[in-house]
Amino acid sequence: TYFDVRYTSSPLMEAGRVMGLVVVFRDVGERRTLQREQEFQLNLAEKIRVAASPAELLAEIAEMVGRHLDVHRCLFNEIDLPADLETVHSDFARDGASVAGVHRISEYSQPMGELMKAGKTVVNRDSERDPRTAELFDKVYGPSRELSYVAVPMLRGGESGAAIAPSDAEHSTLWQRIAADEMPEGKAKGNIFCKIR
Repeated sequence: TYFDVRYTSSPLMEAGRVMGLVVVFRDVGERRTLQREQEFQLNLAEKIRVAASPAELLAEIAEMVGRHLDVHRCLFNEIDLPADLETVHSDFARDGASVAGVHRISEYSQPMGELMKAGKTVVNRDSERDPRTAELFDKVYGPSRELSYVAVPMLRGGESGAAIAPSDAEHSTLWQRIAADEMPEGKAKGNIFCKIR
């Protein structure tokens, strides 16, 4: 196993002679991770500051978040509950297969939709086996390669008006990097993207 370390060494002296060497290793992996998270946040803030348009901003943030989390896809969607519509203007996809367009919300999992309507974060570690999505896997989640995902709602007037949703094409890859105790079902503790290990 490899990990980042910083070391210091000092001679072990006895009667003016070097008898050995004391080497102290410090794991600096956590500091490097924190540094990468801070750089990501600064880059994100800069994108927000200089964006030419909301559409450009959402596309760039989706790509930044997708690359940062190393996932298959990341998108923002606008949600129109009365019209039963979700609009994905653009998305980041590693394989280039976009899901941009207008989709019926009712075609997705009803239990997941209820969580989103209530403003709760949706966590699905395995959409093929999760009882809330398994029945729809072949029709909805499988074709778009959403095998695991998080959907974080953004509220407008107390209702879900949009969401950011990173998803992965592999079961649990994303979830190996998000601690379950930091991301319980229905709750987004702080900034989800700062919880990556």
